[in-house]
Amino acid sequence: MSGDWSGNIIDFYLTVSQRLKSHFKAPFGTDEFGMSHSPRNPITEAANEAVTNALIHAYYGGSCTIKVVLTNVKLEVTNPGSLLVDRDVTIAGGVSESRNPTLMRILSFIGASDRAGSGLQNIWKVW
Repeated sequence: MSGDWSGNIIDFYLTVSQRLKSHFKAPFGTDEFGMSHSPRNPITEAANEAVTNALIHAYYGGSCTIKVVLTNVKLEVTNPGSLLVDRDVTIAGGVSESRNPTLMRILSFIGASDRAGSGLQNIWKVW
């Protein structure tokens, strides 16, 4: 991020997700009538899910930071904190245990979170 970042978590999310969307181009898609529509890109959705999960499940009480690093060969999203649910249960999906439920609710207002418990399962499937 540039030095003009506000320090607001939602600003961080919006800036990072926009950069990821511009990097992972959405494929062209049509419906059954041949009409163009807004296609969904599973890679963009998984990347967005990773950023959203990093923010929602981060431990904000320490000095560590959330990092989103995109290179030519990988996307690395890290946050301070650990899973609150067993890894295998999380990957299987259907269980949602948030470290920051208020932030999850705020992110749901802008369509970034749905508390379905399928985020890590989707990321695992796509990557």
